[in-house]
Amino acid sequence: MQPTLFRSIDLSTSDSAWTTLFKAFWPAYRSWFVGKKGAQINRKELALAEQQLEHHMPELMPIYHKLVQLTGNDPVAAQFLTLYRPPAYLINCSQAVLQTEEPMLIRNYDLSPELSENTITHSNWLGRKVIATNECLWGADDGMNDAGLALSLTFGGSQQVGDGFGIPLIMRYILQTCTITQQTIAVLKRIPSHMAYNVTVIDAQGDFATIMVGVEGNIHVSQECAITNHQQQVVWSQQAQFSKTIERKQFLDAFLKQPTCTPETLTAAFLQTPLRSTQYDKSFGTVYTAVYQPKTGRMRYVWPDCEWSHSFDDFKNSDISVQLLPTPLGTQTSVNYNTKAQHMTGLMHDILQSMLQHTTPDLLPNPQASVLLHEALQNQDYEWIQFANDFSRIWMPENTQKTQINDTLNDTPLPATRQISNESFQTSNPSHTKIKRFAIAFH
Repeated sequence: MQPTLFRSIDLSTSDSAWTTLFKAFWPAYRSWFVGKKGAQINRKELALAEQQLEHHMPELMPIYHKLVQLTGNDPVAAQFLTLYRPPAYLINCSQAVLQTEEPMLIRNYDLSPELSENTITHSNWLGRKVIATNECLWGADDGMNDAGLALSLTFGGSQQVGDGFGIPLIMRYILQTCTITQQTIAVLKRIPSHMAYNVTVIDAQGDFATIMVGVEGNIHVSQECAITNHQQQVVWSQQAQFSKTIERKQFLDAFLKQPTCTPETLTAAFLQTPLRSTQYDKSFGTVYTAVYQPKTGRMRYVWPDCEWSHSFDDFKNSDISVQLLPTPLGTQTSVNYNTKAQHMTGLMHDILQSMLQHTTPDLLPNPQASVLLHEALQNQDYEWIQFANDFSRIWMPENTQKTQINDTLNDTPLPATRQISNESFQTSNPSHTKIKRFAIAFH
């Protein structure tokens, strides 16, 4: 698997910054959009889409018109940018909030790196500063604004498609117009989404909510601190089984209840099985872990062996190249853990205990592996890569040989392969221009 390039772009500096982004991603978006919409791309549909956008999100119209102008007034791009009645698509993600003195929103974005823009943007549109993971050229998968509002989304687990907007644009609208959680809830009640999604939001005061958005205006507001890829019940069993949405949700619920749950241990848990996935070939791999601290205006992208930080005060254009596979967890030093062996094994114990104490037997296909893992943790030289591999054995089917875990204990940790580049956004990168958008879109 080739290294994946992530970029941060300050859109507030000039129009050319967004134009550069548009030129990089539009060819692939256009191919996907035209291929799915076909005859529905015409002047009549464009007029309807713009009318709906102005009706539901009038504050965005000045931004929209400006961006359309930057496309050269391309009518296909104009219709795409409305995100009204877009083709269906899905992502598999996990997210949670932690109410500490410094409120935190953390999420895993699970897809394929080739299907993601892999771009963090900073904007100052309409006088509101926003840092967000870019999607659909001006939408957001997750983000926060300078008022201290942070939010992220997961797929809601339903194949149903309705008459509404793509959720990334609704997320953008919230970040542009809302400052507190209650305003966000009101927006999600008012603006129709074309598919089911779960939106978790937290503001600078620590008020939070998880809003389960359905099609045709159906929503459910909850105080659940964690959510994955279903809502009140599973309605798409095949997808639920593939994504292990129930297992991930139960794991997160149990972990958040533990006295050992801190920002550090929760972040570490998001980098481990069952939350972190490596099924990139099936479009179900963890592309990044995002951590938002809205009270201080800081966010981080975290991977098992490195992290990438941004803030409103010092946002810069930069690149980082990350080798998502293999995962050399033994080299992780950048999440501010004490790397002495004694502390590392202690943290591993905390993660393991939090999972085991509140996990039902049916979610432990290989309980013997957990016993062997406890024994392995007595070794002061036990490293992260070994822990990650052995931890995953617990979730293997019952017919997995119990002795497999012992093989891992003697493995040599994989070398670090991540490379950080300080090259500018203008640096060419074939993986960004050859992106295949939404290969898993419904047909």
